[in-house]
Amino acid sequence: MSSPSLPRVLIIFLISFFSLSMLAQSEEQYAQIIKEAKHLEQKKQFKEALALLAKNLENAPPEQQSKLYFKTGDLLFKAHQTDSAFKAYNRAYELAQVSGNKELQSRILINAGAVYSQTGKHLEAIQKFNKAISVLKELQNDTLLASIQFNLALSYKELGANDKAISLALEASEKFKTLQIKDLQAKCYQTIGNINREIQKDSLSLYFHKKALSYYEVQKDSIAMASVLNDMGNTYKQLKDYQEALKYYQRSMELGDSAFNPMTLGNIAEVYQKMKDYGKAEEYYLQSIKLRKADGDLKAFAYSSAALGGLYVELEKYGKAKEYLKEAAKIAERQEYLDIQLSAFEYQWQLYEKQGNIDTAYLFLKGFSELKDQYYQRERQEIIEQKTAELGLSELQTTVKELTLENELKELLAQKERKAKSTYLLIAILITIIAVILANSLRKNRKYARWEKAQKMEVQHRTKNFLQTLVNFIQFQLRTTDDENAKAAIQESQSRVHAMLKIHKLLENTDSGSVNFNTLLQELVERIQLTFRENTPEVKITWQLTKVELSADDATLLALIVNELLTNAFKYGLRDQPHPKMAIRMKYQGEVLSLSIADNGPGIKQDLKSEETKGLKLVGLFVQQLNGSFTLENKKGTVATIQVKIKPAA
Repeated sequence: MSSPSLPRVLIIFLISFFSLSMLAQSEEQYAQIIKEAKHLEQKKQFKEALALLAKNLENAPPEQQSKLYFKTGDLLFKAHQTDSAFKAYNRAYELAQVSGNKELQSRILINAGAVYSQTGKHLEAIQKFNKAISVLKELQNDTLLASIQFNLALSYKELGANDKAISLALEASEKFKTLQIKDLQAKCYQTIGNINREIQKDSLSLYFHKKALSYYEVQKDSIAMASVLNDMGNTYKQLKDYQEALKYYQRSMELGDSAFNPMTLGNIAEVYQKMKDYGKAEEYYLQSIKLRKADGDLKAFAYSSAALGGLYVELEKYGKAKEYLKEAAKIAERQEYLDIQLSAFEYQWQLYEKQGNIDTAYLFLKGFSELKDQYYQRERQEIIEQKTAELGLSELQTTVKELTLENELKELLAQKERKAKSTYLLIAILITIIAVILANSLRKNRKYARWEKAQKMEVQHRTKNFLQTLVNFIQFQLRTTDDENAKAAIQESQSRVHAMLKIHKLLENTDSGSVNFNTLLQELVERIQLTFRENTPEVKITWQLTKVELSADDATLLALIVNELLTNAFKYGLRDQPHPKMAIRMKYQGEVLSLSIADNGPGIKQDLKSEETKGLKLVGLFVQQLNGSFTLENKKGTVATIQVKIKPAA
């Protein structure tokens, strides 16, 4: 009698059970491989970890292949092979689609988005995060959705859309709170703290940082504690409470977390530099650079090198400054770190200006101007390309709040504009400083009195080109802002540069190398009138002038003085006068030039902190350089008088 056969259902069950056991065994095997790779990663043995993953890729089923490629992408990014990392993520995502694992797909997209964000490609990051949300719609995974919101907040923060970033981070923190995921809740608070610091809300910044720190302390998370303590130090640095900033930086360092030590060392160096403790600043910059170089973080290394180069410029250690700035600029150019390139160009311009090498300084200033334009153009272009090619309407509509593409892009553009406008006043100050520096450089040219005529003409020509570049730069800034306060500040700087440019245009028409100051004075008045014609009625001007020819350097300083006095009179004295009047008198006797500008305005304010007196302080500086005197009187208006001992041009 034959042995009884097993029921068919039982056979199918056993086969299924055996297959599932094999699958479980397979999953466990690949999970162990990934675990080993993570162990090697912790020891920074990236090559060994990558080799282990590659060895097991070939025979793995699609889902396990996807996981292996996923981990490969993470490792490649940490090994600073960003392009290869993106290729690995893309392959991981394709295989996850084949396997149909939606959760794995979303996790891959989140990590890829995070890498895009960390490499400055924030619009691409937003694309990945929104795609992840689309994939997760079917799963209702609140943990991953909250994680995406948090990552979106980080990207929007970098784009300057701060309100949106805070809103997303707060929503994510509430989800993590409900889910009892304390560490991620704390990270949301830390991010909100950082955004508030950037928008000058320092109290709120410290409030959220302290909330984050309290969570990290309970969990004894030293890495997270080091990070938030560094952030708190940054807030106190911004408040110029340098002792308190150092206290928090030192606490961060004491935790012994090597990941944050280079960053914190650089911050400590910056604080000591601000405190004029240059020895300690140099020491900490060098330590930071050493660690950043060892870590292979090119951007951070270039940033620290540029900062140290800037310190050496300040200390007039020009050889060392050139060394570090050259290295920073080389890396920044190769990796397209425009922000670091800008810093390197600015420091190099300052370096060569201090050395009196005006030609080379001009080249770096020109490069700085061009890079600045390129920087803003690239940011704008990224947003435009986002609309036309990269995101697409259907993908962006899957955001948490179902925002439309048009509204999203409008918000980004608005945020960018607001961020850019905040720099215009600084630009105006920069241009003013350039004007002062150039005036000083011109006066120093007296020692070259024995130069041949052709050499002098060449200097004048190059100086004129330098000034014309400045004018073009200013005009660009005026075209790109609608903010009236910013415009006014830039226009004042424009007047200063135009005053010097006019001198060098006059020099082209003379063989003597001198300037007819009477002609120059009248043209300056005409230009100031045009500048303020919208706000000031037509001014009746009376003239009483003695003809005088001055050298280019003396004329430059006097022109800057006159420019400030005229600007002050038109801006504050005559603006609200129904019948504005001005009297300009100049006489030259016994090598003493006297110049007075009187108006029938309300008189000068005595508040030395008022806007009105800022230009007058600049006048005082210029007059001091001419070894002259400057007086202000209230006589039915304001009378400004300068007296300088000055020789007429030969």
